[in-house]
Amino acid sequence: MNKCLKLLLKTAACVMDQSAARVDRASDRVSGLVGRGKEMIHPEHHRLCNALSFAAGLGVGLGAAILFAPASGEVIRGSITQQMQQIRARAR
Repeated sequence: MNKCLKLLLKTAACVMDQSAARVDRASDRVSGLVGRGKEMIHPEHHRLCNALSFAAGLGVGLGAAILFAPASGEVIRGSITQQMQQIRARAR
């Protein structure tokens, strides 16, 4: 009877060890999938993408402003030059 109990306990311990190993492997797989999912949703290069989007928006905005400006190009360029010189003078 004692041998049967020992054999049963050893078998149970072996089954538990195998189950724990399977759980660990499954956990590793799930962690990998979660990591890949996060990377797909929030890629690492999001700062570069944001900077490029901002630059593109700035360019489109400047282009629209020039196209729909009420004054001629020469007057606008002179105004921009004058404002830049004022800003430089204040910075000094």
